[in-house]
Amino acid sequence: MYLDTGKTCREIGALNKQKEKIKNSLILKEYTREYKRMHGLYYNHTKIFKEKQFKEWSRKARNLRNIYNDSQIEEFKVELEKLSDMYWKNINEIN
Repeated sequence: MYLDTGKTCREIGALNKQKEKIKNSLILKEYTREYKRMHGLYYNHTKIFKEKQFKEWSRKARNLRNIYNDSQIEEFKVELEKLSDMYWKNINEIN
């Protein structure tokens, strides 16, 4: 066990490695920010933003993340924003 966290050193190390990876990558930082935003919308509006729609958005966002690299950050931001708007605005228009 690691200190008083109730987690093993292996778990702590994996979390720290993931945080470091995000910190060093513009694409991962932007993806994580948008994922948290969309998850918040899904969590707070489960009646209109269904789990199936969120998972579909998430899969497409991951594909975008894998296509782009850090030198293409602006293009990635534009495409990710289009994807998010497409899902969120379509849901709001339906209701």
